[in-house]
Amino acid sequence: MPRVMHVDKTDFPVIVEIYNNEGNKAAQKYIRENYGMVNSSYVIKRIKKSEAYHYDEETDRFISDKKNNEDSKLFMNLDELCDTRGSKTIRAEINVDSKKDAMESLVKELISDRLLELSRYIVMDTSSRIIMIDVTTMEADGYQVVTH
Repeated sequence: MPRVMHVDKTDFPVIVEIYNNEGNKAAQKYIRENYGMVNSSYVIKRIKKSEAYHYDEETDRFISDKKNNEDSKLFMNLDELCDTRGSKTIRAEINVDSKKDAMESLVKELISDRLLELSRYIVMDTSSRIIMIDVTTMEADGYQVVTH
């Protein structure tokens, strides 16, 4: 018997199916046995509040909201954004033909970062051939200014 203390929203369809086919007591029994939760009615309340299902009180059944299910595949909800336990890392796939291209890309990115940092302190006016340097701010930010 697995002792998982959290029922993820991806587990809702199984619980909803049991609830709709076998009833509330069977769904709560399933939650207690498979997730080790004493207060299984809390999970049922979460499903009722979920945007993925509509609870019909007259028929005592959950109805899947397909529009919200399609939207949930496209966008993350607050539970997924705040969930630190099952954090999923997303890796960007980069097509790099060779090590040379990868190195060139890295150098360009580093140079771009350095130039962006310098642009906070240095302004060049090419028409009047004047370079203005904010030495006070540079020193306040921890840089040493050396002229020669």
